[in-house]
Amino acid sequence: MAIHANNLVSFNNVDIPIHMAEFSGAEAQVAQQILNVSITCFSCGMAGTFSAPNGLEFPFAANGVRRSFCAAARICPNPDCQALVFTITTGSQLVFAFPSESIDFDIGQTPEPIEAALREAINCHSARCFKAAAIMVRRTIEEICADQKAEGNNLKQRIEALSTIITIPKALVEAMDHLRLLGNDAAHIEARVYRDLGSAEVEAGIELAKELVKATYQYADLVGKLTALRSSNEPTTER
Repeated sequence: MAIHANNLVSFNNVDIPIHMAEFSGAEAQVAQQILNVSITCFSCGMAGTFSAPNGLEFPFAANGVRRSFCAAARICPNPDCQALVFTITTGSQLVFAFPSESIDFDIGQTPEPIEAALREAINCHSARCFKAAAIMVRRTIEEICADQKAEGNNLKQRIEALSTIITIPKALVEAMDHLRLLGNDAAHIEARVYRDLGSAEVEAGIELAKELVKATYQYADLVGKLTALRSSNEPTTER
């Protein structure tokens, strides 16, 4: 079961108007057992196991099928975050979360303007604002080009210039152009490279943007940390 923004309940692969899905006559009661669920926090972007000290259990019926659901408030396990999330679960399966789950993203050594653009894309995707998310994915690419001093009359030229400044796989350079086109389709009526701009398309775009950020900024940081750990007494001859 899933609850959508258009007031539909997806239950047994069938969309039902929410007013037709009936709660049974039995009153909600304190849940005897609340299982932990894995959620990617909307606030900090980290995936974690969310527990709940208590909650309400209630029966639900749709299409002649009855199941038991649990409503509970849960706290992000990240001690630096501890954001509050309201959830509806059945067993250990997450049915609904508010605020919605977000795609995980490790900030690392990412410059603030780039991190902010990508974070906004992730938040827009979480809120099912897919066109806005696609535009912010494109903005992420623009911010990377600006940070790396890649110049050009348009984003396509700036991407080409960026590929000569930073060392990244050719596949990621091609991916940047796909992200540019994804943003174009979101911003312009006449642009129709992608047939649809839904969750799958935007999620793929965000994942590609994450890999680009890692390749541009975070891998070098990891190598730097490893280099700093090398012993000053290492052998001077190759073995």
